[in-house]
Amino acid sequence: MAVYSIGMRNRAAKIMFLGALAGVFGAGALADTLSRDAEQLARLWEGEFDNSRQARQLAAENRIPLKHRPTERLYIYKRVQHPELRGIGLYAQQHYIINGKAGPAYRQRLYDIYPDAGRKEVVTAIYQFTPDDEKRLLDAQRNPALAAAVPRARLSTLPAGCEIFWKARGRGFVGYQREGDCVMDFPRSKTKMKLADDLTLGAAVTPRSRYGAAVLPRANARPTSASAATSWVTSAAC
Repeated sequence: MAVYSIGMRNRAAKIMFLGALAGVFGAGALADTLSRDAEQLARLWEGEFDNSRQARQLAAENRIPLKHRPTERLYIYKRVQHPELRGIGLYAQQHYIINGKAGPAYRQRLYDIYPDAGRKEVVTAIYQFTPDDEKRLLDAQRNPALAAAVPRARLSTLPAGCEIFWKARGRGFVGYQREGDCVMDFPRSKTKMKLADDLTLGAAVTPRSRYGAAVLPRANARPTSASAATSWVTSAAC
């Protein structure tokens, strides 16, 4: 009986060891997958895009209320090697398109794309620059080292809950912000606003939001490393 008991204890210990070992390898495999996903997400995201084609089409069809029609916008994203970010940096600059040309930049951000094994997702944290840094960094996509040199202490993050969470799907990614999680002040006012995004980034995308804006690569985009037709569907952009 004693021999049998010892054998059972050894067997149980072996099972526990193998289970723990599988957990370690499983966690490592998940981390590797999420790291590859973060890299692929950044690769798809980098480039210059606009929603002109869809905006003009919706205006011509006149079937969406005027207040919900997307305005023409230019989106620029350039990779940044920032030493203080958790993952891959992207400098973001956005413009309204006026009479076919980009107007003044109305938004500049620094995105941090990193894998989160706890959530089993890729996360994009969004940072704001100071007004002085925004002026200095205008068109930093041409010299991303400028954005990389901004100390983390001078960056302010959007409130908790305003991150974008991504999961790989097919050849692309779906992203979201949980409704009600992202609450922030409207710029230069005391008005509170809630953001809830439904995003798709990938090689071939059909808009899923009734008033979503499909953002497509610009034919003459420079600089850009995007090699796939990338679309973005969102109800509000940060």
